[in-house]
Amino acid sequence: MKQSLLYTITVMLSFISAGAIAQTPPWQSADPKVRAAVDDLVTANKILANEGIFASYGHISVRDPSDPNRLLISRSLAPDRVTAADIVELDLDCNPIGGTHVLLYQERFIHCAIYRARPDVMSVVHSHTPYMITFSVSSVPLRPVINAAQMMSSDPVPVYDTSSNKLAENNLVASLQSGRDLARTLGQGPVVLMRGHGSTVVASTVQKAVITVIAMEQNAKILLDAKLLGGQITYLDPKNYGNQRINRETGPEARDWNHLKAKAQKQEGPDTP
Repeated sequence: MKQSLLYTITVMLSFISAGAIAQTPPWQSADPKVRAAVDDLVTANKILANEGIFASYGHISVRDPSDPNRLLISRSLAPDRVTAADIVELDLDCNPIGGTHVLLYQERFIHCAIYRARPDVMSVVHSHTPYMITFSVSSVPLRPVINAAQMMSSDPVPVYDTSSNKLAENNLVASLQSGRDLARTLGQGPVVLMRGHGSTVVASTVQKAVITVIAMEQNAKILLDAKLLGGQITYLDPKNYGNQRINRETGPEARDWNHLKAKAQKQEGPDTP
């Protein structure tokens, strides 16, 4: 009997040391808030792919609702292929929880560094949309001109240059150091451009992150078109916004999120995972 018990303990310890006791994946969590976050994250990937914000590259994350020191993000995968089973959990040093061995996004450090620097941020999007990239390589500043971009400050959007940290990362944010540098450039704003690369957008919910990055790309396109027309540009004045009564009335409708969600679901064919 003692030998049998000793054998059982030895086997269990060997499993633990080998990392064989699996972490419950987020989509199977006992916490309904975590499962809901996973569902929203999958939907967000589908929407951003469908709206042309993501192609084969780009990623969105959400802070873990059960632990603010963790985040949820897909494994390295084209966004339109993401399913609930592809969502993994990372700590804020970008280490996978439970020792998963799946391939992760190279630029996951964008997300980890921002969540650590900005406790108010609940979702982060990194994308490579062409109109925001245009302003990342020009001395012409990106500023808000359309109503949908009212979350932007009237100050020019900051630009992060990956070459400034002297790391050989192929113009990527592929380390905690460059992630921290990017977070510092972002500051307390909602968006930072990345020279010749793309942008990173943050928001208080995954739904708002999706709507915000779409609006900011639209804003960049309209501003560029207006510049090409010539003449004086009329920028938005943030003092005209902040009507809490209107926000209370329109916020619960979620018309934009629901519309984009339904639109993306219609695009999914029978072979979609």
